[in-house]
Amino acid sequence: MNEIRSGRALFGDQPDDFFRALAHVPPGLMLDVGAAAGYVTGLLHKHSPQSRIVAFEPFPGNEQFFRRNVPNHTNITFHRKAVSDRSGKARFFVSEVVKDGEGLWKNYDGYSSVGFVVDDPKVTSTIDVDVCRLDEVFDEKVRFLKIDVQGGEFAVLDGASRLHAKHGIDLMFVEFVQEFDLLGLILGRKYQVYDSLYTILVRENADLSNWDVVREVTLSTGRKSVQAWPKQTPANILDYCLMYKTESRKAGNYFTDLVCVAPDFAETFVNACGKARNP
Repeated sequence: MNEIRSGRALFGDQPDDFFRALAHVPPGLMLDVGAAAGYVTGLLHKHSPQSRIVAFEPFPGNEQFFRRNVPNHTNITFHRKAVSDRSGKARFFVSEVVKDGEGLWKNYDGYSSVGFVVDDPKVTSTIDVDVCRLDEVFDEKVRFLKIDVQGGEFAVLDGASRLHAKHGIDLMFVEFVQEFDLLGLILGRKYQVYDSLYTILVRENADLSNWDVVREVTLSTGRKSVQAWPKQTPANILDYCLMYKTESRKAGNYFTDLVCVAPDFAETFVNACGKARNP
């Protein structure tokens, strides 16, 4: 059924809660696409230390922070590459980096979480990076795939079409910012889809009446934001897309990570979430 399910009952209000469930599923190949400073890679290793983890991060300025934050372990491999629907070279654009960061971002000067592969020749000040397709790198089942590539998520999944069809990808954690073709691709592959905690870049005089705010946060860009859950997640895909349009005008631009569960993995995953919430 093409619907979006609220993930709050499964994952809770802490950003790390979803990853705790990975301790209760069988280990396997786990991919971190857009690894940045290694936050998710570290969580994967913490909660599933027997899994083989492969991280991809193309921005050279981020590698030092990944190396600093992620344990040097034989089960973890780092590739300074972008992932998309093609292989070879790509142009990569970074609009800003951390400078004189505060709070969580202190001592992260030179880091950026806003870089992305760009095809528009009008965009200047790009760097050349290596890029690959997951179909050409892996030929085995994937237990977990995280994608956070600033709007290139559709291309990453498109470049993993054979991998999905031949072996399967059990569980995905995919950043979603109104890319409705991405949502259609995921649902078209029969995944059960849950939302997770939303981050709202709150506009001036924002109306947050339709949100249950959990906490305030500061992004790596220095932007003040809040993490929140919608008081009601529209199940219907059309209503969900409409919510994005209306709430972006009222509250501010926002994003979430969609938790996508393959049908034959759904029972295992729901049971794992229950064990993580009630150890």
